[in-house]
Amino acid sequence: MQRTPDAWTNYGLQPYQIATSPTSPCLSVVADLIDANLDYLITRQSDDGAWQPTWSWFGQYIDMWPTAEREWKGILTLHILQALRNFGRLA
Repeated sequence: MQRTPDAWTNYGLQPYQIATSPTSPCLSVVADLIDANLDYLITRQSDDGAWQPTWSWFGQYIDMWPTAEREWKGILTLHILQALRNFGRLA
């Protein structure tokens, strides 16, 4: 799991993925990081309201990456919004 905002820009698990809600049995593992991670995620939301993948296929499968990226964008956005909701971070 990535533990710093600098590392959260790269591929890897983030604290919100370890503990998706305050009742998560794994919250104690990331309790000291979860608020900072949620704050970070809020700042990374795109103008279109979504979150982008923090990875790419590095030039492989160029014809398929745009579709995969769009689909991952939807999956990531759903998971992040669920975590923000679960931690009371949505208005």
